[in-house]
Amino acid sequence: TKHFCSALRNVTLYPPGHPASFQPVKRAHEALLDLLKERDPILIGIIDDVLVFDEVPFYEPDPVWKELYARVRDRKVESFSFCGGIELREVQEFLSALSLSLLETETLGGIEAILEKRQVTHIGVKPLDEDLRERAREVYDRSISVVFDLMSELRMGRIPSSAPAMAVINEMTEVILKDKS
Repeated sequence: TKHFCSALRNVTLYPPGHPASFQPVKRAHEALLDLLKERDPILIGIIDDVLVFDEVPFYEPDPVWKELYARVRDRKVESFSFCGGIELREVQEFLSALSLSLLETETLGGIEAILEKRQVTHIGVKPLDEDLRERAREVYDRSISVVFDLMSELRMGRIPSSAPAMAVINEMTEVILKDKS
């Protein structure tokens, strides 16, 4: 993971093809290949404002991870998936795309479009669905309220209605089926 962040930092600092950026990109590619032997695909994403790399959350990331987090978040990406067979060129193109300014990224149609134009096939992009995330937060808040109401009814010795609980469970199921994260 350190190789990956180091490569991003060097690609951001140096022009394309500069020797100082090649070795870190190569090490990042080799590290991805090693990880892909154990697990395919590998995911980098943001879940509840926490950067997650291959199912490992970074709650208090070091400054290098903060840069990656900011770049992923600012580009409205929920996650990237790296698949077996990934080529060194694809890692270079991915890091190069992440190193573009927000304006350049938007002008070129977003990260997904940039990677597609650059024929990067072993890296998938899942755009952030802000509407679904907001709906998930609303359903979560409503579920807490329903549980609180049910517990209050039980404490008072009443038999609570199951209708509100069933309604919120159905909503939760709908949101989870659209997006597990």
